[in-house]
Amino acid sequence: MAPICLSFRPPFRRPGILLALVIALTPPAPASAAEPLAPNDAKGTERVAKPEGASLADEQRRRYDDAKKLYDQGHTAEAIAMWEAIYRELHPSSAFRLAYNLGVAHLDLGDVTQAAERFETFLAEFEVRNVRHELTADEVAQLTPLFQRTKTKLTELRISRGRIQVNAPAVAVVAKVGGMPPRVSGFTAWVSPGTYTVVFGEGTSNVETKVVTVKAGELVEITPTPPPPKIITNEIVTHVVTKRPFSPLLIYVAGALTVATVTTAIYGSVRYREMEKARDARVDASNDAEIVSTAATARALGNVGLGATIALGTITAGLVTYYFVGSKELHETKRPVPFVAPTHGGAVAGVNVTF
Repeated sequence: MAPICLSFRPPFRRPGILLALVIALTPPAPASAAEPLAPNDAKGTERVAKPEGASLADEQRRRYDDAKKLYDQGHTAEAIAMWEAIYRELHPSSAFRLAYNLGVAHLDLGDVTQAAERFETFLAEFEVRNVRHELTADEVAQLTPLFQRTKTKLTELRISRGRIQVNAPAVAVVAKVGGMPPRVSGFTAWVSPGTYTVVFGEGTSNVETKVVTVKAGELVEITPTPPPPKIITNEIVTHVVTKRPFSPLLIYVAGALTVATVTTAIYGSVRYREMEKARDARVDASNDAEIVSTAATARALGNVGLGATIALGTITAGLVTYYFVGSKELHETKRPVPFVAPTHGGAVAGVNVTF
């Protein structure tokens, strides 16, 4: 096959005006083309319709000519890059002849997948335009033989090649078939018969590898494993609370008792020392028994207070430690509760959530 005359028809709209731009370009077929045109078709006649303001189409025409020269010189990859850029700027329905030329060029490089995709676009758009009578009689006469040859070429490829149809999941993922460049899932890879490794999500945390064997003339479908569904509940997390093992009031009571016993121990000790000093400084021994009794009482009070202080202090320290160590952080959740309340002349419906 050889490239054909192109028609660019980019839409150009202004209020009340629809301009249709048609640029027919006929690049000569290189020697490497699968089916070169006959000598009398190789040159062709350029027909250009240029309404005013068609600078974009003029620029596309210049770029196409530059790519055609590269293609004629055997620089097919460079020509494809320039043609593909123009093709992406136009809708396939406006550049379906360019799709055929791209199919020929991709086939020259052995990229059957890209070639088949462009050929299929050419066939589909030609059929649609023909049914809608959007082509002139000359265009139909020129393109019909090419349409038939393209269908034959695709049939031959389907017989000699295998196809791996990479289905697209709900969430798009990049897939790589064998040594082919990675593409977004939702395409068909045309491959030679054999076994191939298909990698989904390469370079991500959800990499999946599948191995598929395809025979000549066979179409094998492959689909990546869908991610697990996210579980959505009707619970609303309001805040994080700290649950204590007991009320802090217990610590306050133990602390108060400890302070009281400390005071008692201090009072008894001080009182005992005062009595001892009074006994040493006495002049009259008549009240000696009273002093001794009071000193003994003060001493006992101090000892009891000291012992109670030690015991209650130990208990208080233990309570404080357990109060903080035994605490837990809990996530409080609230469920929305729907309600319907009657009102004057109607009703109010809503959702109640207690925070």
